[in-house]
Amino acid sequence: MEIFKSTELNFSDRAIEHFTKSLDKRGNGLGIQIGVRKAGCSGYEYFFDFVDEVKVDDTIFEKNGCKI
Repeated sequence: MEIFKSTELNFSDRAIEHFTKSLDKRGNGLGIQIGVRKAGCSGYEYFFDFVDEVKVDDTIFEKNGCKI
C-alpha cells in the first residue's frame, strides 16, 4: 500500500474559502475530513465531512488557515 503524502493533494483557494465558510456557518469543528468509503454499485465514493475530534491516525495539513 502506498503512503499518502499531503503535499500531493491540492485545493484551490476558492475551495478552501468554501470549506472555511462552511465551518464558520456550522459554528464549530476543527476542519474538513476527506476520504474514500465503500458505496453502492460503483464500489467506492469520495466524501467530505466536518471534523470535531482529531484521531491518532489522522493526517492533517493546513492551507490558508483551514485544516484538512
